[in-house]
Amino acid sequence: MFERGLICTDFKDGLYRLAQFVPQLEACGFKELTFLHCIPAWQQKSSTGIDRSALEQAKNKLSKGLEISPSEIDVKIEISSARPRDAIDHLINDRHIEIIFLGNSARNALDEKLFGSVSADLAPHLSIPLMFIRPQLISVYTEEELSLRSQHLFRSLLIPYNGNEESKILVESLKVIAKNNSQTSLKQCVLLWVVEDISRDESVRQSRLNEARQTLDKVKNDLETLELEVFTDIRQGDYYLETVEAGINYNISAIASLNPAQQNWLEMVVSNRAKEFVKQCWFPLLFFPHKK
Repeated sequence: MFERGLICTDFKDGLYRLAQFVPQLEACGFKELTFLHCIPAWQQKSSTGIDRSALEQAKNKLSKGLEISPSEIDVKIEISSARPRDAIDHLINDRHIEIIFLGNSARNALDEKLFGSVSADLAPHLSIPLMFIRPQLISVYTEEELSLRSQHLFRSLLIPYNGNEESKILVESLKVIAKNNSQTSLKQCVLLWVVEDISRDESVRQSRLNEARQTLDKVKNDLETLELEVFTDIRQGDYYLETVEAGINYNISAIASLNPAQQNWLEMVVSNRAKEFVKQCWFPLLFFPHKK
């Protein structure tokens, strides 16, 4: 799906381990990868300016991983003393980055700080997809497990869909990426429609379920033109609980969604249900920019 990726790590999120699996990431479709670690000047112990030794130690830590898995693709290591937000913005433009990897918060939800000192002000301005991977998930994988995961980061995506404008934008974003990449790693999609507000009136309930089924069938047919295997699932109940259960049942790689910081950020911040979903969802979350 993507050819140029930026992997940001603070060495506490486990993402630095991906440096050992560059050939597997190449099999996932990547042609260029950049690993970024930031030690902002004000966080360094040196009182005389930039701590060169700290920067060199960080670079060596990532370089050792690359030595384990040499590859033909273009891989760069960036150790920066700039603000993480500034370093990320620079690399997006300089290396034409198509996706950013960050370690998701291990403590709370999306309104907490991300990637160390980078707060949620990063996400609202992004024009490229963003993937969050929980540190607990990637840190406990054995090397064999992480090797397989690196090959199939985007193989099967769960796409929550309810027919609204956001759902349509999400599907169109996926279609554009699949069309623009001749060797896309995306093989399967699961379209999930969770009907939460079910009326006690049987005729109303059936009408809503039939409408969901007809809509999903049309989206399914559209995605299948891209030679994707597409499943549809209509469920009744709590949106967040049903989404997690569907992810388990279909053996997905990640859950796709629009970037919440660009649409209903306030709602995500104040909604306890949304926070609980992010805390309890162990799947990688692939956020697409909210383009209209």
